[in-house]
Amino acid sequence: MQKEKPASRRRVVVFLVLVLLVIAALLWNSAYHQVPKIFEDVSAEDIALEPYPLTDIQEQTLRQRGQPDGFTILFYEDNDADGELTVMRQETWSYYSQNVDVVFLNGELVLEDPMEYEGTEVSPIPYRPEQFTAFMSLEEVIAAAGLEQYLVVPLEDEIVDDAEVYYAPELTFGLQDGELVYVEALPVVAEVE
Repeated sequence: MQKEKPASRRRVVVFLVLVLLVIAALLWNSAYHQVPKIFEDVSAEDIALEPYPLTDIQEQTLRQRGQPDGFTILFYEDNDADGELTVMRQETWSYYSQNVDVVFLNGELVLEDPMEYEGTEVSPIPYRPEQFTAFMSLEEVIAAAGLEQYLVVPLEDEIVDDAEVYYAPELTFGLQDGELVYVEALPVVAEVE
């Protein structure tokens, strides 16, 4: 019967410890990426950004109603009338004091929807719809909005693949595959008695 050498036993133990460390690191890394993270004192890069060109009807709406109290923008791709894939921009401008939501699709007025916002007073938001364009990167959103801090929450891949939701003061936005697909600017609302 041949005895096992102590050196080979040590090598096996060292190898097993290394394997366990690698497994633990992989598990920790995976869990780390799923945890919400706060970023503060963010400095926006000096990025030259072209604002979204508002259409005539959007400009007219601004002249008549003023800047929206809040807004939501959704970017996606869809087939146009010719069957070509095109970028779509769906916007809802909310006017709480006027009790109306104004909806645009690619800059064209789709709907003026009466809403019940009575009894609310809103503070002006520091953002404008034209600051955001389709598929901006995180760095471009930070620069466009002048963000100094934000919270990022990764979404489960089962919900939306490779997506994260970001929260900043009065602003929520979503990136998928590193590109902006959703923006929502919400004012601080106070109830009036």
